Amino acid sequence: SVNNLSAVKLGKPVDAYGEMRALSRLVVQFRNVRTLRCLPLNGAGSVQRHSCASSERVRCFHATRPLRQNKRDYYDVLGVAKDSSKSDIKKAYYKLAKQWHPDTNKGNKEAEEKFTEISHAYEILSDEEKRSAYDQFGHNFDQAGGPGGFDGFQGFTDAEDLFREFFAGGRGGNPFGGFQNPRADIREQGADLKVVVNIDFMDAVNGTKQDVRVRYKSHCHDCGGSGNLKGSTPTTCPKCKGSGMEVFQQGFFQTHTTCSHCGGKGYTQPVCGTCQGSGLVWDASEVSVNIPPGVEDGISLRVRDHGDAGRNGGPRGHLYVKVQVKKHPIFKRDGADVHIDVPISVTQATLGGTIRVPLLHNVETVQIPAGTQHGDRMTMRQRGIKKLRSSSYGKQYVHFKIQIPKNLTPRQMELLEEFAKESGEELHDKSTGQTTSESESTTFSLYQAAKDALFGSRDNKENKEEDEEKKQKESA
Repeated sequence: SVNNLSAVKLGKPVDAYGEMRALSRLVVQFRNVRTLRCLPLNGAGSVQRHSCASSERVRCFHATRPLRQNKRDYYDVLGVAKDSSKSDIKKAYYKLAKQWHPDTNKGNKEAEEKFTEISHAYEILSDEEKRSAYDQFGHNFDQAGGPGGFDGFQGFTDAEDLFREFFAGGRGGNPFGGFQNPRADIREQGADLKVVVNIDFMDAVNGTKQDVRVRYKSHCHDCGGSGNLKGSTPTTCPKCKGSGMEVFQQGFFQTHTTCSHCGGKGYTQPVCGTCQGSGLVWDASEVSVNIPPGVEDGISLRVRDHGDAGRNGGPRGHLYVKVQVKKHPIFKRDGADVHIDVPISVTQATLGGTIRVPLLHNVETVQIPAGTQHGDRMTMRQRGIKKLRSSSYGKQYVHFKIQIPKNLTPRQMELLEEFAKESGEELHDKSTGQTTSESESTTFSLYQAAKDALFGSRDNKENKEEDEEKKQKESA
């Protein structure tokens, strides 16, 4: 393609379609192109200088739009966090839109600009695909222009202008005159940090304050984060002559790389001895983290501006605190709701009554309905855990567990037998006089089984007495 460039400039016939594909590949590699005009094809297959307004057949292809700069972060525009839900973003948008709507701020140009900015931010963040792309690529996320990566070649007079934009950054002059040097000393935001804290169940219910020791990178106090020796002055880099780029040429083709001597800054300066030129040093401190009431196990809380400091004096990142909640011996949590098992006796389940039930903050007496079955549940509203970002509380569910007594007095056994008779239950098989097995009778009594286990069955006693009589007769 480089060799054919001279043919393009001299008006010699070339493979136009092949040139278009070659130029397309170059556009993918250099994404800072602003505009390209169409390159028309004449009947002879040669490429000539031409205008898009011509009636001849024109083959057009696309390039990226110029990078957008000086735009506020969309999350900051709406005043929400990056991990905010879709409903929170919607609420924030409605609130700001009502505040800055042009109808309520007539004649206020600042309000119109604010409203436009808010509307555009909501348009991006309310769409899941656009929001995901914005989180990954920032404001330039929509400049790929589809699968091909182009969005419009416009504004070039010929191929020479095309290569001038590629290699000279649109400055004019020789098309191989060099890249527009990117800023090597741009301020970068620091990295985010993550820590884990363990809290008790009741601390998660009531909220607490936890001190966390964090080790992070901070700006060097000696150089102020610049990485340069205090009091020194910069000098032009002797290798790149201040351009920040090294140029390597092979024939007509040039390649540009970041200067290895100055790192792309275009100047050199003695480095700080404390931070060795990085501008950052290790530091540690205690950070007080406010844990709100109702926090759940595994949730991450963000503490702004407590991460690593950024390079070249850039702002600090954020600290993310992951909360791990210990289990409670009595209460079981399900979101803002809590569950508790309460044991009751057979008589309480049958006849009903009252029982004191422990709550998260006190104890309350509840009524047991007559005829309560094992596993029945009672709902106590507004007795659960406070919901995050809300003034309401969850529910407490009381699960009744009927306990069967293991040790009974003879009087209790007699009363149970009387109850069985009144209920029409047959505790024994009348035909054999022996205790009916579970597989032979459907009226087997749980109470009789408990009595036999404690005192022995009546049938077993009668058998023992008969054996003793036989032994006495034999001995006589």
